[in-house]
Amino acid sequence: MLKRTAPDLGHPPELFADARIYTFCSARAAARLSIESPHHIALCPLSIAVYRIQADSQVIHLGYRHSATTSGGAEVDALLERIVQRTVDTLR
Repeated sequence: MLKRTAPDLGHPPELFADARIYTFCSARAAARLSIESPHHIALCPLSIAVYRIQADSQVIHLGYRHSATTSGGAEVDALLERIVQRTVDTLR
């Protein structure tokens, strides 16, 4: 999308050497968040970004958004951190 919209929006077309966003749903996490507040439905699905920046294309970055500032959100953040850490360990 960023490459395609670069001419119209005036940003560099090659910001990333590669980028993927993986989205998934944990039924347990979705239920816990929704029980805390039905408005937390907007926090699902969960997503993890895996990307390389064009300027430093040898480095692989992993990132995710923090969830709600509730106990359920803390569980979601811990889940995402475990997934990211296992991915890092696998890539080493």
